[in-house]
Amino acid sequence: MIPVFLAATVSVQSSPAKVTFQDGAFLVSGALGSEIVAIQRPAEGSGPVDRKLGRFRTTVSGKTVTFDSKGLTVTQKKAVTSRLKAVPTSGKVATKESNAELMRLVAEGKRRLEVSALSGWELVGTDLYLLLRWDDVQKKPWFEALMVMDLSKPAPEARLVGKFSCLSFGQGPVDDVLVSKEGHFLIVGNGSDGLVLSRLSKDGALHDDKLGGAVSKARFLPDVRTAWALTSTPYGTNVVSFFDTDNPVLHTVSEFRGKMKNILEPAYAVFESGTGLSMVNMVSGAVRSMPKDSDQQQTANGLLVWSPASKPTHAELLDGSFRKLTEWNGTTEPAVAPNAGAPSKSGPASATVRAGAPKPPTPKAGVTKPAAKSSTKKPPTKQPSAKPAVKKPGKVKTRPKIEVRSHPSGRG
Repeated sequence: MIPVFLAATVSVQSSPAKVTFQDGAFLVSGALGSEIVAIQRPAEGSGPVDRKLGRFRTTVSGKTVTFDSKGLTVTQKKAVTSRLKAVPTSGKVATKESNAELMRLVAEGKRRLEVSALSGWELVGTDLYLLLRWDDVQKKPWFEALMVMDLSKPAPEARLVGKFSCLSFGQGPVDDVLVSKEGHFLIVGNGSDGLVLSRLSKDGALHDDKLGGAVSKARFLPDVRTAWALTSTPYGTNVVSFFDTDNPVLHTVSEFRGKMKNILEPAYAVFESGTGLSMVNMVSGAVRSMPKDSDQQQTANGLLVWSPASKPTHAELLDGSFRKLTEWNGTTEPAVAPNAGAPSKSGPASATVRAGAPKPPTPKAGVTKPAAKSSTKKPPTKQPSAKPAVKKPGKVKTRPKIEVRSHPSGRG
């Protein structure tokens, strides 16, 4: 059964909706409350994952953890870097036979033991979980491993938790396709038998749900309860499917011709074709053309679409069938409603508010991760200038160790 929230794309307006704009923000008011939507997006690289620089960086308990082209680095008073070469041959994830084959490929120059990329991360308390990826010389992934570092310790070590049964859809030097839910870590990827939702517990226990044939791409929606999959067909269309992580059954919901640009909650796909930019409601099948230089945001009272994206002169509030509820035509008005209070969190759809405006607490922004998660990623936005408040044992100097303590398996 398709998740209930996907069906809640048509809002019933019992009082007139209104859209106003001032100082870079829209105020959307209606029967389901008022909320502010700021048009300015978070600056690229403002979070721990900086795709432009190909770098991950966060600071916890006075220790800065960085992943980039050099490898995994922990910095306190000194920086210590590792390429984690021992991980792929660990007896926890490899056998004697697989190691022999790996060493052959390494000798032939087809694979490397050094870590290549970061596919995802989660911070649970002071435990930093990292999904690390190894690519071959053709930039194709061949191995991923989930690692954990307890950053409350004076000398944290990277420990191998285990590996999933499939490879994730992580891309580039740094990405974030790892999520946590109810004490487990989840990825979605293509396994040997097709698309798989793979769960790994903190102690390395593995559980899989097979979803169907292989897909081109898949990713979790911000609520973590739902994920979408995109499959390209030989006749030039794209098929979009959804599944609920609590009831992992894949449902095809829409097929369109063109290149998908974005997935917008609760159930919209933005795609580009020869006729321009369009949006499809993946539940009802309704399609509407959009201005090429436009942006969209779901609110409790409907879908807000404005253009141009950075300097809007026009905006419309639409229901789930793309019927116009109200519009704004460039008149500047105060974007703060008298006695409006906090943005409404009720209604049939998620009322996410863009960066720079009041918003409900969410673990991450971008394709965001709302509070359905069991843990929240809360990396500081600035590097601390004060010395780490770590109590040292006497005058003994400690250095962070991040190599995995493992050795090639002797298992047959």
